[in-house]
Amino acid sequence: MSDINRSWYCVSTQGVGNRGALLIQSLLDRLEYPNTMIWTPSLKSKVVKHGKEVFDNKSLFSGYVFINTAHITDSKLEQALMEAKLGHFLKLPHDETHDLPTPISQEDINHIRALEEADVEPIEEEIIDVQVGNLVEVCVGPFMGIKGIIESIKNRTAVIETIVFGRSAPVSVNINHLSKLTETSHEEETTKA
Repeated sequence: MSDINRSWYCVSTQGVGNRGALLIQSLLDRLEYPNTMIWTPSLKSKVVKHGKEVFDNKSLFSGYVFINTAHITDSKLEQALMEAKLGHFLKLPHDETHDLPTPISQEDINHIRALEEADVEPIEEEIIDVQVGNLVEVCVGPFMGIKGIIESIKNRTAVIETIVFGRSAPVSVNINHLSKLTETSHEEETTKA
């Protein structure tokens, strides 16, 4: 199939995480979708974890997967993505009768590839060292300013117990969006006594 009949599309996989590309590829294989390529652009980045430098591939567009396939002329593929709870295509606003995924221009794809392939100095990212029981404050996003105690940590996500509208509520937050206030919640109780 020639490149003239193909386009790049972008799928928002919010909530699916890093395995989104694998799950989408599996769905495309089950649907026997022809000659489809999946791409998740990334940069090699230097991350400092517990005082040690390690190199990791950092996604340029976390939560998004690019798909190169034949021009999409109907909603069957998007319907399959949504039924499998894998995401939805990005679209420009259209009238309700023509609600198809919007192709990404080749110029934009070339720009993303140039970013990915550029020989740039790796991005240094400091990973905050938090543990269960730490009192933390959310520094980024819709929960910014909310304080809470870390109840659990899985991968880079912490569940913190907060007080929202006078009630206790668990909130999941990326650990990079937290600022540690104390080592453990018990230390705060000791200092108040």
